[in-house]
Amino acid sequence: MIDDAIFIDETKILADANKFSFVWKKNTIRFDAMNREATVSLMNELKEAYSSSHIPDGSNLSLDMVDEVLTRLELRLEELEKQIEAEPKLSPNPAKQERRSLKATKRKLAARRAKRLEHQKQFKTFGKRNSY
Repeated sequence: MIDDAIFIDETKILADANKFSFVWKKNTIRFDAMNREATVSLMNELKEAYSSSHIPDGSNLSLDMVDEVLTRLELRLEELEKQIEAEPKLSPNPAKQERRSLKATKRKLAARRAKRLEHQKQFKTFGKRNSY
């Protein structure tokens, strides 16, 4: 048996050459709901950890609210960078530990925001269809 078949016109026939990928509306709805729950839980963790009043509650978080929280996290990270530069030899530095956790939360929140944008784009593409 020959693994790859190459013809005179240099086309290849592979085992997975005819696979299609579909985006299903039901899965998008399900994944969007899971993404929103994860975003709300991240926001609640931030609110509990830093007892900030600028972090909104509720399940209907808009992208503007998430963007505002991300910018506030960036500002807090800049403040922590200045603190770390002022005290470079302190070990264990609590500012470094807080920075590490804030960076991880910011990265997770940005990923959730990107997924939400992707889901919105998919909903626009669906229209009245169930897949595309």
